[in-house]
Amino acid sequence: MTAASFGILSIGCYLPRSRLPKSLAVEANRWFAPSLGAREGERRTFCGWDEDAVTMAVEAARLCIEGDDASSIETLELSSTSMPFTDRSNAGIVREALDAPADTRVVDSGGSLRAASTTLERLLSAGAGGNFLLIASDCVDAKAASNQELSFGHGAAAVLVGEGEPLATVVGTARLHQDFVDHYRAAGERFEYALEPRWTRDAGYRKQVLTTVNQALANGGIAAGDVSRLAVSAPGGIGKAVARRLTDVLPNASAESRLETEVGFCGAAQPLIALVEALEVASEGELVALVSLGQGVDVIVLEVVRRPATTSLAEIGRAAWRERV
Repeated sequence: MTAASFGILSIGCYLPRSRLPKSLAVEANRWFAPSLGAREGERRTFCGWDEDAVTMAVEAARLCIEGDDASSIETLELSSTSMPFTDRSNAGIVREALDAPADTRVVDSGGSLRAASTTLERLLSAGAGGNFLLIASDCVDAKAASNQELSFGHGAAAVLVGEGEPLATVVGTARLHQDFVDHYRAAGERFEYALEPRWTRDAGYRKQVLTTVNQALANGGIAAGDVSRLAVSAPGGIGKAVARRLTDVLPNASAESRLETEVGFCGAAQPLIALVEALEVASEGELVALVSLGQGVDVIVLEVVRRPATTSLAEIGRAAWRERV
């Protein structure tokens, strides 16, 4: 196996058909939370009554391996913080739906917004291990009239990592774990408890991100000016603040994204969704930096080898006809 033949082979993303215009949520809750505000025209995704993290994972995986059968998949991992089953293999259900071999290794991972990005960083750093289908899917509930109700979204994404003709190959990575508590959801609780966003942004992630991004550049021997695209995964408006901060380190990187205004923050699925969005618009030879936050930071810098043949997120800006409340 050569470095040029190992990497991300294919990608896929699934977003529920339903869209909630944020302005409607603001208007409905104005009597209770008059300070709640959202920009006009913004939407967020939400699951239908018959959807959950597993069904969305199946859809994303099918898009990822479209045109190929699942017989070559050696390991399938599903990352989520909203698994429908506590004592049943959620990833095993996905394997059944894809008709992957019965001896496929199946893994459930969760407990962190970085569950999927941490696995992806490990896989790409190792550079071997057979075809690995990594899926991330989340549909976390939020309290009515909360900031989370406006900022959260539901969705799933999948990447196939292995040897072949990759879309992108890894150039440099770095990781940092820190038990910085910006939010949490205790076992058995439906809703999360979130701390003050300014505390999260200023006391936590700004320092963590700069340190880890610089380490990834050093590990890969990458000049900061060579990174041309930035994909940041962080809840609420923190991602935008972090991206602005990173322009000091990555002066030529564009962080343009439609996810906050058209999709929302999709929990553990957000790093892969952000990566899919970036890879679908990046050009051959570009360097893309994925920055994933959540009790620490994962940074993965990829070189785009070729554009995907099909796109999953090309239509998210034209979703008005899908609105349903």
